[in-house]
This record gives sequence, structure tokens and C-alpha cells, in this order.
Amino acid sequence: MGIFDEDTEEVSKKKWRTKKDPRVTVEIFDPFEELTEEKKEAGHTTSSEMEKSDAEPQREAEKDAKEKKAEKEKAIKEKKAEKEKDAKEKKAEKEKAIKEKKAEKEKAIKEKKAIKEKKKSSAEKMELEIEEVRVKERKKEKKKKKEQENKSYSWDALDKTPKKAKDEKEINKDRREYKRRELIQRKKRKFERNLEHKDDSGKTQSFMVTIFFVFTNIYMEFIFHGLVYNKLFQNFIFCVLFGIVTGVFQGIICGLFPRKVNHVLTFVMTFLWTAMFWFQLIYSDVYGSMFSLIKTNPAPIQLTGHEITELLYGNLFGILLLFLPMDILLLTHNKIFDFRRRGLFSMGISVNILVLVFGVSFFLLSIIHCEGNSAYTYYFREEDVSVCSEYLGVVTSERRDFERMVSRWFQ
Repeated sequence: MGIFDEDTEEVSKKKWRTKKDPRVTVEIFDPFEELTEEKKEAGHTTSSEMEKSDAEPQREAEKDAKEKKAEKEKAIKEKKAEKEKDAKEKKAEKEKAIKEKKAEKEKAIKEKKAIKEKKKSSAEKMELEIEEVRVKERKKEKKKKKEQENKSYSWDALDKTPKKAKDEKEINKDRREYKRRELIQRKKRKFERNLEHKDDSGKTQSFMVTIFFVFTNIYMEFIFHGLVYNKLFQNFIFCVLFGIVTGVFQGIICGLFPRKVNHVLTFVMTFLWTAMFWFQLIYSDVYGSMFSLIKTNPAPIQLTGHEITELLYGNLFGILLLFLPMDILLLTHNKIFDFRRRGLFSMGISVNILVLVFGVSFFLLSIIHCEGNSAYTYYFREEDVSVCSEYLGVVTSERRDFERMVSRWFQ
């Protein structure tokens, strides 16, 4: 019994020829026919065996798919476990870091407390001594009161004269006690003040205002030269020397008065210097020259609000750089600087430095003196501030401009 297919045509009862290739014949057996040994040896199989052989690769593919799925799930679980471990380790590290920071803060707080306790210990000793004296006096007063109570007579029965005398004695005694306590309080306050201002860096701290002004002058000249003249170190030696002279002079002025006055003067001078450099920076950007008190300045230009904002925005970087010394002073004026009135020794050192640097700068001016463009001519002869400031600095050129204006008034 044969199986008919559209692509084959029957040749015999059990042989079929394909329509696609007539030369090939296919022998098809009845599926219900039992296989003989010859057919088995020839490699023929029944339909049930064919189905079994076709189902085997499907089972193997399903097994492979299941194994792959199991492997993927395993890999995902391992990755999750690793991520959880990493997260736990990171949490542990963060907790450790937080604990260490807390421990460091606690240590710092303990150290500060220990320092404060050491400072207070001496003051507490004074207080204990004062309390001991007071306790002794109270005991004496109690004894006297008991003695008076034990007396049989009363002052009311006697004349008024001894009562008055007793009152005067008590008043004098109270006065003496008040004066004594006031003296003790004054000594205590003085001692506490000395403790507050006592520091290992006290010698250098009195010069910090002078150092700040020197740094401010040199720094501002450096920034101004870079922004306006596009030159940083060319012809900069006299800017440094005269910046040191001006800074030392400012430090001397801010050390002559009491603490509050010196504090205010330092802020005022720093702000005035910053405002002067800001003004000259913007003026040079608008007019192309520096403002002068003697020479005729160019006619004023009327600017709109938009032009002013553009001008400020264009010079914003320079304005922020020139504001840096003022920013430093605002942040550290209570930590670094000592605004107390300076002593004769530190004032003498500052005056000697001022005279020495001023003499060196004038000596160099006289050495470099030559005809034409030289620092000597710019200092003594040239009246153009924009040219002088390039060689001598903005502060020195403005000072010379002011001196020439004052000398013309008195001529």
C-alpha cells in the first residue's frame, strides 16, 4: 500500500517517481507492514519509529533550552547577590567614615574644651581665693553678731552718740569692703583680657595688617597691569617697591589708634583702594586713558542703561579679581588680624622698613636715570597718569598727581 503525494507519480505498487526529478524513484512501505530482516538491514523504518526519531531532537532542544534558562537564572541570582554584597560593603564603608568623622569632631571638641578649661583654671583659682576670703569675712561677721546678741544691754537704752558712732564705723567698713571688691574685679578683668589676647603668634600677629596691605597693593597692581596693559612682569619692579612702601605706611596708620578705630580704618582703606582700582579700570575701558586731577580729561560720554550693563558685564572678571583682598578681610578679620594699638618696638620696625624700601626705590630711580623713557622721568617730569601708572603703578601715579595739584594751589 503506497502513500500518494502530488509531487510524485506512481511507478509501481510500492515505488514512486517524483515529478521534480523523474530519474529518482522513492520506495515507500506500508506503515502497518512488518519489517523483514532484509529491510531492517537495508535501513528501512516504520512510521512509529520515524516519529520517535523525529521527536528526539525536539526533546534535546527542550532540554538545552531548560538548561540555558537555569544557567541564566543562576547568573542573574549571582549578579544580584554580588550587587547586594557591594551595596552592603559600601554602606559599611559609609558608616565607618561617618563614625570616624564623628570621632574626629568629638576629639576636636574635647581638645577645645581642654584648652578652654586650662585658660579658665587660672581664673577659677582667683575666684576660689576670692570666695575663701568672703567666707572668712562672713564667719567673722557672724561671730560679731553673736557677741552683740549675747550682751545684756541694748543700744536703745543708751545715748544716741554711740549709736551714731557705730553707724559711721559700719559705713566706713562698707566703703572699704566695696573698694576692695572693686579692686579684685578689676584685677580679674585684666587677667581675663590678658588670657584672651595671649598667643604664641602674638609677635607676628601685630604685623598681619601691614602684610595684608602690602599684599593688597602688589596684587591689585599686578591684576590691573594684566587687564589694562596686557603686561604682567614687564616694568613691574617699581610697582612692587612703591606697593611695599604704601602698604607699610597703611599698616602704621592702622596701628596708631585703639582697637575699634584701627578695625574700622582697615576696612575703610581696603574699600577705598578697591573702589579706586575699579574706577580706573572702567574709566580706561571707556576713554582709553586714566583719570587725572591735573590734565584735562576727555568730554563725558552719555551712556544708556544697556551700555552701562554691557560695560560692567565686560569688566566683571576684573572687578571680581580686584575684590579678592576685601573678601579675604571680611572672612578672616577676627581670626588672623590683631587690631590692637601697636607698641613702640613694632612701630619702629615698620618705620625702618618704610625708610629702607623708599630709599632703595629712589636709589634705583637715580641709577636708571637717562634721557627719554625712564622711570626717573615718569616720576619727576611726566604728568600723564596713564603713562606713569604703567611704570610706577596706579597708587604712585595718583599720589604724584595729587601732589602736583596741591603744589599748584600754593604757587
